Amino acid sequence: MKPAKKLTAAVAALAVSSSIFTGVANAEPDPATRVELNVPLSRTVTLDVISNQGADVQKALYDIRGEMWDKNVPFEGTTLREAANKAGYANKDAYVKAARVDSNMSFIAVQRAAETLVWPSLAHKRPTNDSCEISDCASVWSAKRNGEQSWGENLSSSANLRHSIMQLWGRGEESALRAAKGRPNAQNGHLWLMINPKYTAYGAANAYSHVNGGLKEASSMQASYMRKGDGQYLENTRTQLKVADNGSIRPGKFPENQDPGQMQSNGNSGIDINGLLGSLGNGEAGKIFGIIAGVLGVIGALGVIANFLMQNFGPR
Repeated sequence: MKPAKKLTAAVAALAVSSSIFTGVANAEPDPATRVELNVPLSRTVTLDVISNQGADVQKALYDIRGEMWDKNVPFEGTTLREAANKAGYANKDAYVKAARVDSNMSFIAVQRAAETLVWPSLAHKRPTNDSCEISDCASVWSAKRNGEQSWGENLSSSANLRHSIMQLWGRGEESALRAAKGRPNAQNGHLWLMINPKYTAYGAANAYSHVNGGLKEASSMQASYMRKGDGQYLENTRTQLKVADNGSIRPGKFPENQDPGQMQSNGNSGIDINGLLGSLGNGEAGKIFGIIAGVLGVIGALGVIANFLMQNFGPR
C-alpha cells in the first residue's frame, strides 16, 4: 500500500439507486480532492479540514472481514463463506484481501466526510445551491472523481476510523445481520457493505473542521464493486476543501501550527441510523429498492393524472 498524492422529484423521491440517477454531471471539481461539486467554485465555501488515520483503513477492513469469516455470519440467505465461494474466493485469505483501499474511493470519502460536517446531524446528502444544474443536486452519488462514483456509503460522527469500522459499522450490527439472515436492512447495512464479497474497492476517511462555531468531526466510507482497489490511501493532511455554499455554512480555522497527526476523536459514537439506504444505495439491494420506488412513483403519478382527467374531462 502507498499513500495517494494528492418524470419529477415526487416520482423519484424514494429512489436512491444510481441506476435511475440521470443527472448530467457538473465536472467542476474541488481543487484538492478532484471530486465534482455540482456547482461553480465561485458558489462554494472553503473548509479548513484535517484528515488522518488513512493508513489504518486497510488493516481494519481486513480485520472486520476476517472476523466475520471466522464467525461465518449469515449473508443474503446463506453463509458468508458460501457467498464468498460463489463469488470466486477459495479461502479466507483470498476473500479478505480482495477488499483493497482505493484512491478514488478515498478522495470521495474525505470530500463526503467534510460535506457531512455542515449538517446538524449525519445525512446522506450534499450541500447545494441554485447554481446546480443536475437533476438531484444533493445526491451523494454525484460525488464523482475521474468519472467514477461510489456504490455505497457509510457515515459516522466519530473521526476514529478503526473504531467506526470495527465497532460502529461492524460488530455493533452483527446481531442485526444474524436476525435478518444476512439480508441488508436499516440495522445492518454498514456491516453488509463492508463484508460483501462483491465489493472490492474501498475508501474511508475522517474529517475535522471548525464549522458554525464548533469543532466537528465525521468519518465516511465509500465502496465500489466495479473494479479492484489500487491500494492507495490518504496521508495525514490539512487541506482547504470546497463545499457548495448553501447559505448557512460559517467556516472557521485551525491554528497555523496544528499538526494533522495529533488530532484525536472526542469519542462520538453516532452512525447514520436513519439513512441506511445510503449504504446500500447503489449496490444490488439499492438497485432493487430504487426500481421498486420508481415503479411505485410512476404508478402513483399515473393515478393522480387519471383522477385529474376524470374530474375535469369525465362524464357529467
